[in-house]
Amino acid sequence: MNPMAIAAAMQVGGSLFSAFSSFEYGDAAEKAGAINAAELRKRGGLAMASATREAYDVDLQAKYTASRAIALAAASGGGASDPSVVNLIAENAGQAAYKKAVALWEGGEQERQMQYAADVSEYEGKMKKSQAYQRGISSIMQGGAAAMYGKYGGGGPKEGGS
Repeated sequence: MNPMAIAAAMQVGGSLFSAFSSFEYGDAAEKAGAINAAELRKRGGLAMASATREAYDVDLQAKYTASRAIALAAASGGGASDPSVVNLIAENAGQAAYKKAVALWEGGEQERQMQYAADVSEYEGKMKKSQAYQRGISSIMQGGAAAMYGKYGGGGPKEGGS
C-alpha cells in the first residue's frame, strides 16, 4: 500500500478518534451541568424550607412570650388589658413579625441565588457540549482535508505548464 495513503488513513482515523472524544466530552459536560443544577435547586428548596421553619419558630416563640406576659400580669394583680402589658405584647408582636419577614426573605433570597446558579450551570453544560461538538466536527473536516490533500496532492496545477 502507498505510504501516502497509509498516512492519510491514519490522519482520518486520528481525526475521527478526536471527534468522538470531543462528542463524549460534550455529552459528559452537559450531564454534569444538569446534575449540578439539580443539586443547586434542591439546596435552594432546603434553604427556603429552613427559613420557613425558622419563621414558624419565631411566631411560636412570640405566642409563648405573649402568653407569659399575660399570665405574669394577671398573677401580679394587674389586668391583661393594662396599657403597659398591651404595649409590651404589641412590641413583642412587632419584633416577631420583623424577624419572621427577615427569615423568609433570607430563605427566598438564598433560593433565588441557587436557582440562578442552577440556570448558569445548565447553560455552561450546554455551551460546553456545543463547543465540543464544534471541535469534533472541525476535527473531522481537518482529517478529510488532509486525506484529500494526501490523495490528490497539494497546490493545484503545477506552474510552468505540462
